[in-house]
Amino acid sequence: MTENASEVYYSTLDLFPQQTVEHNKLYKFFDNLRGGMLTTSQCEECGTVPWPPRTVCPSCFSDKLRWIELPSRGKVDVFTVQWAGHPPVLDTPLILAMVSLPGAPAIVARIVDTAPDEMEDGCEVELVVLPVERDRVTYAFRKVTQ
Repeated sequence: MTENASEVYYSTLDLFPQQTVEHNKLYKFFDNLRGGMLTTSQCEECGTVPWPPRTVCPSCFSDKLRWIELPSRGKVDVFTVQWAGHPPVLDTPLILAMVSLPGAPAIVARIVDTAPDEMEDGCEVELVVLPVERDRVTYAFRKVTQ
């Protein structure tokens, strides 16, 4: 599949103009991501750090949240390799992992630029910002090579 097909797939997931200030309170996440920073919200009332970012705290329901930067490197807790059954525009194999970031919640992320036989639980990964058509972005991780 071509990278363009992948971009089309991601844009179809964008049911609303989620990455613009006019239509979404979480646009700052995407602005930060465009700048190479993975961020989330943190509740100013109780300190909860949710993933994905929220506009209302899932713990205390406060709407007083601020943006914090998350580490750009983490470790893979567990991963899976999907050879079939995923959207056809995404290249096979599709690697998905639970990534632990120091001092932050674990997140599920796509692993790119890495072959399945190079993956292992506990390996170090780094943030990759992927462009999506119409000036959109998404995040993924890739294995850190020494």
